Amino acid sequence: MNTIIDRNGKTKATEGKWSAGVAQKTGKISPASNKIKGKTVSKVAIDSLHVKGKAIARVEVRTTPAVQDKIKRAADIQGRTITDFVISAAESAAQKAIEDAYVIRLSIEDQNTFTDALLSPPKPSEALSRAFARHSELKL
Repeated sequence: MNTIIDRNGKTKATEGKWSAGVAQKTGKISPASNKIKGKTVSKVAIDSLHVKGKAIARVEVRTTPAVQDKIKRAADIQGRTITDFVISAAESAAQKAIEDAYVIRLSIEDQNTFTDALLSPPKPSEALSRAFARHSELKL
């Protein structure tokens, strides 16, 4: 008996040959066909369905054969699967993008200036005092 994932992503147990368009949990392509939902796919796309036997979100990427070869070569050099290599690179890039958007890095001098401004803020200017007064009047 084989455990497979059908076209809708549901796990099923079957006997005998797998039908076209079905991938085994191990990530192998069906011996009957290397098609899912009628489209020819690479082993990379099948592998991305499972990590350690658990179903995960799927990310599908289309690229040129030259880029795929380069990724495969880099993964081989590091002794990793293409899936592991791509996920690791994408996760690192995502983490960097998030940090760039939310983390402010300051030099020591800038940190000291910022801290001084927080601990000893300057007195409000005349224009700021008038703006606060107008704002207070509008709130009433």
